[in-house]
Amino acid sequence: MTINVSHRIIGGIVVSIDGSGSDPLPWLLFKVLVQGATWDRTGKRAYVPFKERVIVQGEANIKALSWITQGAEVLITGVGLPAFCVVNDREIKGQLTLAQTVQRPGDRE
Repeated sequence: MTINVSHRIIGGIVVSIDGSGSDPLPWLLFKVLVQGATWDRTGKRAYVPFKERVIVQGEANIKALSWITQGAEVLITGVGLPAFCVVNDREIKGQLTLAQTVQRPGDRE
């Protein structure tokens, strides 16, 4: 038996709020624009922007994150999961990040 863990740390800007639903739990899906670093064949570093899909589950969690709007800066930690594990929607496929912690600049624990 194997255990596969995909812990993610995402920092970026919310570019869109893509959906919500209530099955199996209330959920909110949004995309965060992230800058990834890669190296080209000559050894120079290049930054590549990409969008990471993040999902928040639970009615209380969604209410607490009412400040999430387009253009908000966020720092998120969570686990990467297949979409069918967290969302009962046939149109959403691929990997999502199930948020465990969502912070904005200036938040302190």
